[in-house]
Amino acid sequence: MADKANLSSTQEKDNISCPNCENSLVCATDHTCWCHKLPHISLSQEDIECLCKSCLLTFQANVINQGQPISSDIMQQIKQLGSPAKPQEGIDYTMENGLLVMTRWYLLRRGHCCENGCRHCPYSND
Repeated sequence: MADKANLSSTQEKDNISCPNCENSLVCATDHTCWCHKLPHISLSQEDIECLCKSCLLTFQANVINQGQPISSDIMQQIKQLGSPAKPQEGIDYTMENGLLVMTRWYLLRRGHCCENGCRHCPYSND
């Protein structure tokens, strides 16, 4: 996602790896890259390299779970991701005293309030 400005609009960075997990990936410089289909959540690291989809989603979840304010546009983009097929502990939920506590990220992806008073409900002001 970073440093694409110095490449022409049709070039790709081939044979690069995710700096987080070392998986290989292709980073398109125009807006056809898969990462442009994910919500645009500000990255706190200034010169971050391209991340693989899994690492980028994890990074975004961590930002959202820390309570960063998000716009209604970003909320809509997260809702469009839908609930994950297999929720991940620490990203989608935590275990507290034997109870499953859903995170803000998971609740946003679910797309609606269940009206059960979830601790991290992002819809509580709707």
